[in-house]
Amino acid sequence: MRLSYYQLLLLREQLRLTENSVRRVRESVRETRVRNEAGLASDYDLLRLEVELANLEPNLRRAENSVREVRRQLAIELDVSEQDAIEVRGSLANMDLDNLENNDPANREILEFMGFQEGNVELSDRAVQMAGELRSDLRQLELNRDLRQTEVRLEQASYLPEVTLFGNYIINAQDNGSPNFFARGDGQRAYSRIVGVRVSVPVFQGFRRVSRIDQRQAALRSAEIQSQRGRDMAQAQVKSLVELSTESLSRARAQRLAVQQATRGFEIASAQYQEGLGSQFELIDAEVALRQSEFNYAQAVFDYLVARAQLDEATGLVPLVDQDAIQTGREDYELP
Repeated sequence: MRLSYYQLLLLREQLRLTENSVRRVRESVRETRVRNEAGLASDYDLLRLEVELANLEPNLRRAENSVREVRRQLAIELDVSEQDAIEVRGSLANMDLDNLENNDPANREILEFMGFQEGNVELSDRAVQMAGELRSDLRQLELNRDLRQTEVRLEQASYLPEVTLFGNYIINAQDNGSPNFFARGDGQRAYSRIVGVRVSVPVFQGFRRVSRIDQRQAALRSAEIQSQRGRDMAQAQVKSLVELSTESLSRARAQRLAVQQATRGFEIASAQYQEGLGSQFELIDAEVALRQSEFNYAQAVFDYLVARAQLDEATGLVPLVDQDAIQTGREDYELP
């Protein structure tokens, strides 16, 4: 469900950027048409912008359909009958991954939910240890290994002598009338006590015991291999996801600077074009660069949030459920 929610945020951002691009190109078309009528812009300049607008409008409809599709999927996962009843909060474009206080309440809630921490990320062995403690699949493999080891010990115990202690206490009584075993007086009574030790020494039972032990040991080796392989895969998965989180965070920081530069570039290109100092090609290139840089930043934030969600799954953490484990784990190692 977290991934569907993040996917919806990304598609909403794509829709917003496409709408902004359509709006900017429409304004450019309108301004260029006025300039063309005044003889300050060529017919080719106007045609080029109209083609750009025609290419963007299908993308806008496609983005709208994608948002509706993911909203329907999220409504199914939330068991909500009407997708319009879902209120989606948060914006990837406005999310600051470096300073929690710079975010609005919706984005701050998203970052706090995933366990926001400032600073760089370093992986420690505690992350893998948490996966071994919290992941049910790894615990199941370890329990299966322990069970197989117990079975081997039971089979090996069949070689040991079997010692049995036994004892009896017997009273025989004979009386006139109804017998009363514990009464005193006339009558005949006999007492007997037996205590013994029985020792059974296994000598030879063919090769059945050897065969059973070999089978149990083979099952134990298989369980040990599976358990170790599961832990190795969990360790590799955790490391890969931490590296992916780090890479996404670095990419988001770089793209945030690129958005600022692209915004400034578009403002300069627009001003130069309006004053007749720039070409229409420069304006289109600046608009495309701005749209691409804004989406790249949203994509980097999306990749970071997805990697963190997958990292929680890889370590067995459930936000809002495993609060004690999450707090302890995040004190022992820093997440991106």
